[in-house]
Amino acid sequence: DIPGYLRCIAEGKIDKASALIREKVPFPGILGRVCTHPCEDACRRGGVNEPIAICALKRYVADHEDSLPEQTWNLNKDTGRRVAIVGAGPAGLTAAFYLRRKGHPVTVFEEMPEPGGMMRFGIPDFRLPKNIVDKEIADILEIGIELKVNQRMGRDFDLESLKADGYEAVFIAVGAQLSKRIKLQGGDLDGVLWGLDFLREVNQGKG
Repeated sequence: DIPGYLRCIAEGKIDKASALIREKVPFPGILGRVCTHPCEDACRRGGVNEPIAICALKRYVADHEDSLPEQTWNLNKDTGRRVAIVGAGPAGLTAAFYLRRKGHPVTVFEEMPEPGGMMRFGIPDFRLPKNIVDKEIADILEIGIELKVNQRMGRDFDLESLKADGYEAVFIAVGAQLSKRIKLQGGDLDGVLWGLDFLREVNQGKG
């Protein structure tokens, strides 16, 4: 509801704007920093003067809200229908957030020692500070989502074991973490890192 949250911002109702944004966007502070906002190119306001900076305004709201607004939670009554999500990146955490709001108990299994996926390990810190990632993930987990880290599918659990543990649905959100490679002489030599591999090493403090 873009007109809705713009109106709330204009009226100084930051928490209400935050609740409206999170109806569709669970990571406004992250999105407001890394999105290239192609939608603004199509903004009809641009035909009058200039497009509305909806991306920057999401960041503004996320940076100025006092806390995650209670009305954002809107948790339905617990259904008891358990869901397992494999991968604590943007897709997995988004699914967990909206499933939990519908009342389903959710457990997220993550291979890495920290959640976030490519938000944490694929974007440089100067572009997306880790404290922003930590805050927005904490806001999501706070509504009652269980997180299990250092859990690799095929090693620590599999689909059959999840079913045996009582999960009625499984959402696999392992991401797209392989770098695009170009044909480059010497690209297969030891010590050559491709883009995402390099960023992952740096963000883990190895580079």
